[in-house]
Parts: sequence; C-alpha cells; structure tokens
Amino acid sequence: MKFSEFIRSHGFEPKDLSDDQLDGMAEWHSKLATTEGDDQADGADDLRKVDATARHARIQEIESLCAGFPGVRNKAILGNWSNAKIAAEIRQIK
Repeated sequence: MKFSEFIRSHGFEPKDLSDDQLDGMAEWHSKLATTEGDDQADGADDLRKVDATARHARIQEIESLCAGFPGVRNKAILGNWSNAKIAAEIRQIK
C-alpha cells in the first residue's frame, strides 16, 4: 500500500499532518511494509514535499482572510482553523 493510501486508510489527510506526525506514520508504515513485503515504504519524502506546498498555500490563504487581524492570523495558522472559524472569530472582534 502506498504511504498516502496508508494515511488515508487510518482516517487522516496527509496535508493535515505535521512533520512529526508524518514521521510517526512513515515509521509505522515502514514497519508494516517490512512485515508485509510492501515496497512502497519510501513515499514519505514525496508526500512531505506535497505537504509543504499545501501548507504554504494554506498559510497564504489565512493571511489573506485575516488581513488587519494579526492575532487571529497567528491563532488560525497555529490552530489550523477552517475558513468558517476564521470568519466567526473576525465577526466577534468587529
């Protein structure tokens, strides 16, 4: 099983995982792949590149939504807030 499929099979989206979480999942996947004879255990590096690009795009989107609200921006980035949560937080401040 490919690494990204492995992550999704456990209810996660690769783009939502931190580097530490990806490392843990990669280790788990690698151990399972070794015992099951799977040759797809090295997909973590490729996935990390995609993940970094997605996170960068998400941060840019949050910065755009939070223009003029630096406190909300910081919390939204650190908390991985949804657009709806960002909008609700800004409405409370206004």
